[in-house]
Amino acid sequence: VTDSALNSNTAVSGGGALSVRAGGSLTLLRTDILNNTGLRGGGVFARDATLIIDNSTLAGNQSTGADGGGIYTGDGTVSSIQNSTLRNNRSTAQGGGIYFSRDSQSTIETVLLEDNRAQTNGGAIAVNGRGVRVVINNSQISSNRTDGDGGAVYTALGGQTSVTNSSINNNIAQNNGGGLYVGSSSGLTIDRSILAGNQSGGNGGGISARQEGQVLLSNSTLNGKIAGANGGGLDLN
Repeated sequence: VTDSALNSNTAVSGGGALSVRAGGSLTLLRTDILNNTGLRGGGVFARDATLIIDNSTLAGNQSTGADGGGIYTGDGTVSSIQNSTLRNNRSTAQGGGIYFSRDSQSTIETVLLEDNRAQTNGGAIAVNGRGVRVVINNSQISSNRTDGDGGAVYTALGGQTSVTNSSINNNIAQNNGGGLYVGSSSGLTIDRSILAGNQSGGNGGGISARQEGQVLLSNSTLNGKIAGANGGGLDLN
């Protein structure tokens, strides 16, 4: 799909605008996915597929009963998202911008995720499940919000997230991990990145690690964090 716009579409199940499954492949190039609605994956739904998004915008999409306001990937989907924007997407569950699950692998490169919201966890991104690996490079994740854990990024149930050369700013979690949350035997690596101005109503204004979650932090800056309980910058429990 090239130089196109998909606007205000609705799906009863997955992918308000687009769905790719069962070994299929989908590439979005210079395409706008706007104001679409689906049960899961308000904009795009990918299961057991290959998904490439380049120089595109996903904005104003909503998942109405499950995960992934902008994008849902699962069941071994391999995805690449680059030079793109995800803004003002909404999830009634996890992953306001993007939800990754079930052995999904993804690279996010030079992407802006801002003003996305999830009702449960992961205002911008939720990485959920063993075998799920997400690499975030040269990206900005700002002003996202969740009513649960992980204002910017939520990693749990064995998922692995790596953040390099990126900024995670002014995100809010009502519970734990205003910027980043890692739990349930999951892993988070942060290198050469800045976390600033994130807030949580519970623990870890910047980062919260719970339930055997592991954090490797190097060459990075945490400042201006606020926690309603413990660990304004970083809370390990």
